[in-house]
Amino acid sequence: MATSDQTDGMRPYVDGQEPCVVGEPSPSNPVAIDHGAIITSVGEVAYEWRLDTDAIVWGANVGEVLPLGGLDAIATGRGFAQCVEPDSGRSRAEAVSHASAVDQGRGVPYELQYALRLPNASALSWVEDIGRWFAGADGRPLRAHGVLRVINERHEREERLAYLSHFDALTGEINRWHLTELLEASIAEATKLRSSCGFLLAAIDNLGSINRAYGYDIADEVITAVAKRIHSQLRAKDHLGRYSGNKFGLILNNCTIEDMRVAAEHSLPQAIAQDHRFGESGRSVLRPEQAPHLRRRA
Repeated sequence: MATSDQTDGMRPYVDGQEPCVVGEPSPSNPVAIDHGAIITSVGEVAYEWRLDTDAIVWGANVGEVLPLGGLDAIATGRGFAQCVEPDSGRSRAEAVSHASAVDQGRGVPYELQYALRLPNASALSWVEDIGRWFAGADGRPLRAHGVLRVINERHEREERLAYLSHFDALTGEINRWHLTELLEASIAEATKLRSSCGFLLAAIDNLGSINRAYGYDIADEVITAVAKRIHSQLRAKDHLGRYSGNKFGLILNNCTIEDMRVAAEHSLPQAIAQDHRFGESGRSVLRPEQAPHLRRRA
């Protein structure tokens, strides 16, 4: 029971009774962290590279991360560098040995992506290499450590996104955004060199009728076939892009108005108006007398 001296100047208890504490709370036991198990579980392998001896020490799970028959090929920095596919990206050896940064005592970080062609492997392994190098007494790189993981699926997605940022997925021709960039560059070059360039916008008529009569898959084949036939008529310095669903844009460099007229009225229509069979049933959609008309706009 609290005395008056004990309660003077203190906030009274709600029920007027001093709480009874039974035992002292025991501190929670710290949980030991298994760093190796964590790294293994996320598909990474740790390494330590000594530049003075060129030896690389790998984590015990290296065989689970990299498709290896043995460690001999990647036991040294030189051997590992030889496994890096040329022109696939900046390698660890380049990032560390040719670094321009200075180690201020906490190391210098690096984050790399490159491809490895490992012995006995059937395909390239794209990897992400994240680490930090540390300088010796002379200020030059002495050791580096980090983690490495295989990123084949991520690299494929990134390559696909990079491709689609410039090219149309259906036809493989450049997309509207990239076509506009090239058109601006062509106009700027023609102005600078006092030459000429032209832009044609070609549209496939009756594409909706093909959709209704044969289905969207056949209509897509028509679009692809038309793109290939137009492309076959272009010169190396010209460009073809898919402007919209049924429209194509053509950039013709170093051409006169007469060249554009011939291309729009003769060369392109003649290339398109050929018999072509689509789909598994071999149905003919692009016959000369029933071919979708190609509207031109200069």
